[in-house]
Amino acid sequence: MPGKSRYDGMTVNERLFEAGPIPEWDAAASSRNRDKMVELLTKVDIGEQAERISDTVLSTLKKRVLASAANMAKIAISPTTSLIIIPA
Repeated sequence: MPGKSRYDGMTVNERLFEAGPIPEWDAAASSRNRDKMVELLTKVDIGEQAERISDTVLSTLKKRVLASAANMAKIAISPTTSLIIIPA
């Protein structure tokens, strides 16, 4: 059928897995390389949604980093004990 993609019916993760660029995707996301993320999504026929998906992933990663930093702020090291956990 003309115009059909081999990726039709697959999720974004399935498309990336099938095409093989998962390590590239992870590297691009970790380094916040939006252009590379969009490029990889375009290669798996995401089309116009590639930019929106990349922005959503980057936004989610930023929230996770901020939450992780907030949790780390609750932990303090003491010279007399190995670790002190400060309740939130």
